[in-house]
Amino acid sequence: LESLRLCPEAYGAAYEDESALSEAAFAERLRTSRVFGGFGEGALRGLCQYWRMTAPRQRHKGLIGGMYVIEDERGNGLAADLMVAVETHARAAGIEQLVLYVTTENPRAHAFYRRIGYAVFGTEPRGLKIGERYLDEDVLIKFL
Repeated sequence: LESLRLCPEAYGAAYEDESALSEAAFAERLRTSRVFGGFGEGALRGLCQYWRMTAPRQRHKGLIGGMYVIEDERGNGLAADLMVAVETHARAAGIEQLVLYVTTENPRAHAFYRRIGYAVFGTEPRGLKIGERYLDEDVLIKFL
């Protein structure tokens, strides 16, 4: 929830909706995805979530969402560690490629994902709408 509150332009989900989810609904979401956390000083410092596509002809693909590292940990390698964990798990599960979305206005995220091997393969104009503001989203991919 912190990530949605502090960085609303980075997610398709909205804080208002997610904070209203019941515990059962949240548990179901966790059941259908994989979530990796980075911990330090007795607290969650970052997380990354991914879903395997479920259609029979798309089961070779995964979708990354929910990447967030608290401000104090940015630049310390936690995000890279989380992505290594996600990619290792996905590869072991038979996933061959991972896709993620990044707003075109987020150069720090773009630089990070390029550095770890992701490449832009398209742009969705007006992919997000926050209030009356539209944000374009780049679609990135990495073949495992």
